[in-house]
Amino acid sequence: MFIQAGYLALYTTALLYFDKLGGAVETQFGIPSSIGLSVAVVLAMCGIAVRLYLSSAVGLDHPEIGANFRKLFPVLLLFDGLWAASPLLVASQIGYGIALAGAAGLAYLPFSQRTLVRAAYGTRSDSV
Repeated sequence: MFIQAGYLALYTTALLYFDKLGGAVETQFGIPSSIGLSVAVVLAMCGIAVRLYLSSAVGLDHPEIGANFRKLFPVLLLFDGLWAASPLLVASQIGYGIALAGAAGLAYLPFSQRTLVRAAYGTRSDSV
């Protein structure tokens, strides 16, 4: 649940600072702001939907969460992998070492979540 809440906060923050996001994407990554904003909004909206589903399924202890998570994992890995770069958008303000550590931590979270879901909802024969 903590991981879900963290990612919901990340996606929501990106949407709250939408006006600054385009400039940061263009400055830090060289992607035109119109393309970067469109991709960021689509990823944030899809990420919010998936995270809300996972939060409710885990919170309600839905019996199919293990199987459903297994199906969703490749999509989560893609979303979370792209969002793992988000600390780099503010690297000049927070420092490059902290930004790189944050990016590494965000890149790790999908795998830790996969382990936690498998431990809580899987069986030995499941492969999440």
